[in-house]
Amino acid sequence: MRTIAVIALVAAGVFLLASFPREISLERRRNFRAVAAVALFVAGCFFLPSWMQLGIILILFSGYLAVTAPLPPAPRGAKTRPAEPPPPFEQPTTLIPAPQGAGLAALINVKTTGLEPGSDEIIEFGAQLFAFDKSSGEIFGVVDEYFGLRQPSYSIHPKPGLLSTLSMKMLRGRSLDAAKIESILDRAEFLVAHNADFDRRFVSKLFAKAQEKLWICSMRQIDWFEEGCPDRKLPTLLTHFGLSVPDSHRARAHVTALIELLSQQGQDGRRLMCQLIQATHRMKPPRKRRTKAIEL
Repeated sequence: MRTIAVIALVAAGVFLLASFPREISLERRRNFRAVAAVALFVAGCFFLPSWMQLGIILILFSGYLAVTAPLPPAPRGAKTRPAEPPPPFEQPTTLIPAPQGAGLAALINVKTTGLEPGSDEIIEFGAQLFAFDKSSGEIFGVVDEYFGLRQPSYSIHPKPGLLSTLSMKMLRGRSLDAAKIESILDRAEFLVAHNADFDRRFVSKLFAKAQEKLWICSMRQIDWFEEGCPDRKLPTLLTHFGLSVPDSHRARAHVTALIELLSQQGQDGRRLMCQLIQATHRMKPPRKRRTKAIEL
């Protein structure tokens, strides 16, 4: 009896090891684990009379293997549950042609490895080029957009003040489309960001065109306190105007929410975008600077 138990135990080990390689199919992995579970059960039964504790452990382990074996793939033609739609702030944007005579501005948001532009790097870049009426501030829609990930030169780790959920696994092998980004920057009359000084310092490290553009800060160049807001944080502003606050800390969610916010009417009955347009008239264009090329 012990001989049979030992043979069954060895067979269980062989089939269990054979189920680990990732190269094998899901169906074969399931079959290997099922055979291993049966062999362990047989070994446990034969061990019970002499080594009761070992027999019980093997039987329980065989049950665990049977329960945790991967499910077989669904047969062809079988009805499957439809995939969940992406959250509203993560859905693809419907692009529009730029209306005749409309202004164009790019809303920028970056996610970074940290808060210091001198030592930290961009890991996600988001931009939407949107059209607006230069007199009323009405935002017609998004003309072009780009969202991309970038692998940094070192492994990332959580730092205080950062809310990004990106991991090194998601970033590995990714790089930004420089031509696409420069096309958006080039067509924009000015760039908008919430806390623009932060985004400007990071983006300017990678793109010389960003230094030549006028940056407008939606956090500081709109009088949010006059609008009755308790602070200038984006979630607070969205809540104040009755808009949904995205639960994602990704660039697309941030940019989409901010464009919706700028479309709202302020206390004076005008679109909030009007205050940013007025800010462009008060600011001087930046001076051109030379920068070193950095790998994207």
